[in-house]
Amino acid sequence: MCVVASGFLSKGQLTVPSGVAGVISGSTPISMMLFGWLLAGEKRPLPMQWAGLLGGSCGLLVLAASQHGELAGNGDISGMLWIIGATLGWVGGSLLLRRFPEKTALSPLESCGLLLLVGGLESVVVGLFCGEASAMHWHNLRPATVIAFSWMVIGGGILAYSSYFWLLEHVSIATAISYEYVVPVIGIFLGWWIGGEEVSSRMLLGCTLTIGSVFFVVRGRGH
Repeated sequence: MCVVASGFLSKGQLTVPSGVAGVISGSTPISMMLFGWLLAGEKRPLPMQWAGLLGGSCGLLVLAASQHGELAGNGDISGMLWIIGATLGWVGGSLLLRRFPEKTALSPLESCGLLLLVGGLESVVVGLFCGEASAMHWHNLRPATVIAFSWMVIGGGILAYSSYFWLLEHVSIATAISYEYVVPVIGIFLGWWIGGEEVSSRMLLGCTLTIGSVFFVVRGRGH
């Protein structure tokens, strides 16, 4: 969940705008429902949910088309594949936790800390193996960078993971993953507001299809 989900996402965002990355991540409930049914013993999707799967797939295709020119200009179209792989890593880890629950005396926060520690060490090893040590430049550690990194550790790491672990233990998996509703909207808004990224009409159409499909997927579960 750390190496694949977070690592692949970071790799993909080298060439993919944050707004598009947010929408692709927003399709996670769709993958969660489909693979949960096929591999993890979850209930068979309802007709409304199948409609959501179709709409989400169309939304991702529209997004891919809207980004084709930009990615092709860089000679690299793998960014979106990295991000799709990241969502599958998150789905795979979540379903493994649901299908093979391990009894532990650790609280959700302690479990989160253990996962982040081990996953962080694994990510360091993978990064060194891929030669990323040469890309580190200490003079780039400006105050804004430190603040952003600190928030990612506290908000995106400790708070997010521990809350998610608690949800996996106490609610259905469809409900636990429903937070992804807001990810595409926030990603596109912040990318436009802070990152200066452009938002095209085709991108908005893809966002609408994807977000709408997620609504049908989770709504169709009935809880």
